[in-house]
Amino acid sequence: MQDPTWQPSVQPLPKVLLWAAAAVILVASLGHVLTTVPHQGGLGHVSGAWAALAVDLADGTFYRPLFSESGYGGTRFFPLHILLHGLLIRTGLSVLVAGHLIGMGAMLLLILGVHRFMRRLGVPNALAAPLSLLVLAPMTTQHALTAIRGDGLALALNIWGLASCATILLGSTRRSHIVIASLCFTLAFATKLTALYAGGAAVIALSLADRRKAAGWLAVLTGTGIALVLVGVHLSTAGRAMETIALCAPGGTSERFVLHAPIRLVTRALKADPLTLIYLLIAVVGSIGIRWREWKGLAPLVLAAAVMTLVTIMGSPGTDYNHFLDAVVCALVFMAAYVSSRDLPFGMVISAAIAAVIVMVGWTLPHQLIPRARGDEGREAVVELIRAESAAGRVILCESPLEPVLAGTRPYMLDSFMYRLISRRFPAAREQMDQHLEEGYFSAVILFSDPATEGGRARLTYVHFGRAFLDALLEHYRETARMGEYIIWRPQEP
Repeated sequence: MQDPTWQPSVQPLPKVLLWAAAAVILVASLGHVLTTVPHQGGLGHVSGAWAALAVDLADGTFYRPLFSESGYGGTRFFPLHILLHGLLIRTGLSVLVAGHLIGMGAMLLLILGVHRFMRRLGVPNALAAPLSLLVLAPMTTQHALTAIRGDGLALALNIWGLASCATILLGSTRRSHIVIASLCFTLAFATKLTALYAGGAAVIALSLADRRKAAGWLAVLTGTGIALVLVGVHLSTAGRAMETIALCAPGGTSERFVLHAPIRLVTRALKADPLTLIYLLIAVVGSIGIRWREWKGLAPLVLAAAVMTLVTIMGSPGTDYNHFLDAVVCALVFMAAYVSSRDLPFGMVISAAIAAVIVMVGWTLPHQLIPRARGDEGREAVVELIRAESAAGRVILCESPLEPVLAGTRPYMLDSFMYRLISRRFPAAREQMDQHLEEGYFSAVILFSDPATEGGRARLTYVHFGRAFLDALLEHYRETARMGEYIIWRPQEP
């Protein structure tokens, strides 16, 4: 975006404000981790699905079948995070410790990568260092710190790949930068399907900068790496993984859902992560002042690709604000590069941006972080119930796979959201479940969605399980107990 040899001076007041904001964010993040992780406050059913896949792998099963006599599978998660998690479990680490190590390590890698990427774009260190810590400000990042899932790892790998590409754009002719970038983009894809946007934007940026040979090699090496990942996963799972991901990746979307993706993005951000909109809004306003030729730069191209990918993702049911992470980080990098490339009233720009961040974080933390720190009420009792039932040889069906994982047992159902898709595609899967419910095969069905409420019925009908399951449950099972957020259903007496 700019002459990399030009370095703007950072005025004392904005510099102090930057570091003050970064310190606030860092302290808040440490407090969030220390108060949330011990109580499993950042974990939910999605983290449970990631963890269950890793436990399956540690036990010798890489991507379970969509359905069989031993239970139900179904996922759209790609394998790298699962492989790392499973390997750490095999070394003797607990499933939670292993998962959190990967998640927090990925966030540290992300912060370091953002700093390196900014520096390669010509951002002065006095600006890049504190701004890299502002990656932690949005709720989507705070969630990534305490959850178990692959979003943070995929983004960190992409950012390091982009930093290598920025080095090439500065004039480097070393082949190692192309190899590193292609490896990072390949591993990012191996972690998350939608991570492809970064490699694509990098190839375009290199081509537009007359580095066509580098762009060609990057495309070839990354494409080869992606092909090897797909072939390796296909062969190592006897085709199960590709069948599963192909079925589950769209999430049962429709044309109407796709058309509402931008609206869904905004409404979800307003509810769950308002700071995302501030980051994106500042970046959009800044992009208005970019001359057409400057859109050939790496930072604006990556931001555009990340935003388009985010809108596409939000067109799939079951997606949530964790996917905001890529667009938010790319927006932050773009803002830093934009400010560094212009003779702007630097103090006013930075002061306004940091003030907005501090205000939003101050408003968000009490409402979002404190409830998360407590975890789900009743989880400990439910885990003990599952442990006791399993020890007696009985089968438990849980709406969330997290609680069986915490109890040290294999979840009968990997993901109740994906079961709904599987049962629609394969009548035999639905018939098997209907028969199990009719015969009282499950000694208990544990839900966190309440069929007695309108919201709970809607969730069980349109998000988890499906209407056929709900009807069969109400016919053959009855509510017997409540443990905090959980509802225990037992077979009805004949």
